[in-house]
Amino acid sequence: MVITSINAPSDSSAEAYAADDVFVVGDRKTPHRAYLATAGSLTYIGPEQQERQYAALSAALPWNHYSRKNVGYMHVIALGYDSIFETDDDNWPLEAYADKKAPCPSFGIRPNVCQPVASV
Repeated sequence: MVITSINAPSDSSAEAYAADDVFVVGDRKTPHRAYLATAGSLTYIGPEQQERQYAALSAALPWNHYSRKNVGYMHVIALGYDSIFETDDDNWPLEAYADKKAPCPSFGIRPNVCQPVASV
């Protein structure tokens, strides 16, 4: 799951961040230390890593903008994932998200909350 956030992790997001394969793309406003200290399998992609690892893409995207999520998409594609799910830190998937191998409609989640955005 790819997420962008400018908010600190909250109690309500803790369960989602503890799930497997969660990638949070930080922005200039993101409280970076809070994500670096988050337990679980969360991978935080901060601004410095974005500029270093995805320089051309990072330079093309505005800061403090939803489009930074594209860095997360590129990151998971580079890691070999064949499906990408995305959501926002204020729209968490329902419990059924635990079956990540199924397409999103079978999760019982409203399509605008969690949807596959790419299949590689």
